[in-house]
Parts: sequence; structure tokens; C-alpha cells
Amino acid sequence: MTVQVQTNIYGLKELDKALSQLPKELVGKAGGPLKTALMAAALPVLRTAQQTVPDRDDIPNTGLLSSMVKRRRATKNRKGSETVQVFIRGNKQQRKDAYYAPWLEFGAKGLAPTRWFTKSLESNRTNSVEIFRKNLAGSVERIARKIGNENLRAVGAQLKK
Repeated sequence: MTVQVQTNIYGLKELDKALSQLPKELVGKAGGPLKTALMAAALPVLRTAQQTVPDRDDIPNTGLLSSMVKRRRATKNRKGSETVQVFIRGNKQQRKDAYYAPWLEFGAKGLAPTRWFTKSLESNRTNSVEIFRKNLAGSVERIARKIGNENLRAVGAQLKK
């Protein structure tokens, strides 16, 4: 089951390039402020998807499907952009037991689609962008204070607006 909702934020490539030039001690081993902000922005989508798995009489709701909703940072692609994915993943037995997941999302003969996963993405789009912006601004300002860079501090202040 693949459902993608994409939001473009312009200027991130340049910001990522500028942030990657900072000393490694400042951006950390976890991948730096851009990646941290993206992971934080994906959290509301993850929680909504886990909490809104449809409960239907004709399909057992054991909590398995909601426990299979995960998020991860994808590896950097060739274009230099960062991606965070919210997706359904489980081991072989879990996937076998949650065979009905695509039916809940897309429907099947005699079963109307609920679009629960898509709705969790769409309902959090604005909130996620705001979380991303605030998280990134805070990280940029923190780094600017550490290295005493007024230009970077100005970028952080601009991101907060």
C-alpha cells in the first residue's frame, strides 16, 4: 500500500547545504537540524494514523495494524532532498495477519474505502509544516548562538516568522 502526500518547501536545498557546512559537533550525529525537524513534523501524522485505524465489525481490530504504522528517515536521494516516510511495516507474520490493510484504505468488492491513512496525512499537513518551521528555526538559532554567527541567527529569526 503506497500513499504519498508531498509538500514542497522551497529553499531547503540551499539551507541544507549551508547547514552541512557547519562543524559536525554542532549538527550532531543524528543528521542535523533539517532531519530532526522533518522527523518532528512527521510525528503528528504517525500518531493520527495509529489512532484512527478503522474499527469494523467485518474486519478484526486487534491493534496489530496500528502497531505496524511507523516512521523513518529515508536515505538522502540524488537530488539532495530529505525524506521522512510514514508507512505500514511489519514482519512476515504481521503482514500476513494484517492482510486487510489495503482493503481498509482503498476498498474492495463490498467494502467501501475509508482512506484513513490518506486522511491522517492530509489532516496534519498544515500542522506538520508549522512544526517543521518552528523546530528548524529553534535549531538554527541554537547553532548560531553556539558559533556566534549573526547571519545564521538572522536566518533563524526569519524562519520563526
